Amino acid sequence: MTSSHHRAGPDVGLGGLGYAVGASLPIERAVPPDTPDELLDRLRAHGFADCSVARETPAELAARAVAETLAVAGTDPRSVDAVLYGTCSYWGEGHPPPGDPAKLTDTIARLVLEPHGLGHAQLSLVWLAESGNTGSVLRLARALVASGVHRTVLCVSADAVPPLPGEYRAMPNAVTVNGDGAASCLVSTEIPGDFRLGPTVQHSSAPMRALAKGQGLRKHLEIVKGIRVCRAALDTPTDGFAWMLSNHYSRPVLTEFATLAGVPAERLYTANIARLGHCFAADTLIDLADLHRGGRIAPGDDVLMLTTGPSTWGLTAVRAR
Repeated sequence: MTSSHHRAGPDVGLGGLGYAVGASLPIERAVPPDTPDELLDRLRAHGFADCSVARETPAELAARAVAETLAVAGTDPRSVDAVLYGTCSYWGEGHPPPGDPAKLTDTIARLVLEPHGLGHAQLSLVWLAESGNTGSVLRLARALVASGVHRTVLCVSADAVPPLPGEYRAMPNAVTVNGDGAASCLVSTEIPGDFRLGPTVQHSSAPMRALAKGQGLRKHLEIVKGIRVCRAALDTPTDGFAWMLSNHYSRPVLTEFATLAGVPAERLYTANIARLGHCFAADTLIDLADLHRGGRIAPGDDVLMLTTGPSTWGLTAVRAR
């Protein structure tokens, strides 16, 4: 399956896929005991069964993922120039939001970077897209290495449901069950990697943030617009993808996403929805890692990754080497 966006521009590799999750617990054990049975039934009907529940903090999950990335890639940590760390867990490591950004960066450096010989790497946090952070991280990483600013960038997404009042795993609209997880990879012009990383296109909607409960139709129309805008901007054939990966949402939502992206629904990879729930921005990298390790992506296959946040949508195309 060929696509023109891979013919031009620098050869940017993506490899060293690693991830860390918690224990997969049945959703009825992962949620508070007062969660309505009706909500649990709806979630099960939408494909959810278990949920990743970790005792570790997001940074501790990230440390495990990064260790796997470096081991899988066989990369000397000294060759990593920068780290882009996506997270919407601002409460970070036991501190309630908004917390102190300096403390958060210090924590990440201490728990994630320094133990793995990455203390020299330039650390930048990425957070505005929330569950869509992986799209932002990959977009920034590709721009940095393609322009020659850096040669190798470590990309990380790490989140967990905060132990704070008002936070919950089971979304009341039954669109997903929130789980805990982290994923990482290397984006590089020096390390070929298992995939060639194409461009990421993103679209954000400022009005989406202002929409309130009861304005579901307007929200839906913004989502439709966001995905369609991204798909139109991505220079690929209509039927050019072996797989489509997305955040772990309900089956009806993902089926609509596939339609909007112009990908047949049977090419959606959904195996981890029942196993992990929605591990925030880590979902697509987790899925890409599992497909690759399982030998389910052939050389030359193109994979489309849809990353979505509350008001941001992104599409990234990768090709297996």
